[in-house]
Amino acid sequence: MTEQASSQDFDPNSVRKVMSVKAPPEVAWRVFTEKMGTWWPLAEYKIGKAKAVDAIIEPHVGGRWYELGEDGSTCD
Repeated sequence: MTEQASSQDFDPNSVRKVMSVKAPPEVAWRVFTEKMGTWWPLAEYKIGKAKAVDAIIEPHVGGRWYELGEDGSTCD
């Protein structure tokens, strides 16, 4: 699948990654959002000070997207 953006759609501060998976869209979305800590490389890419043990997206309006540290701390 090839995706092209016009120059008016280009945002130099954004990152876009396209990946194909062998799963129905609803399963892929559930894994992406509900099980982020299982696929995101928390050992290499984290934002908190503590060792990260999970990345969580709360599935409701106003919910948080945060990292959970092994000491119980959170970082949005």
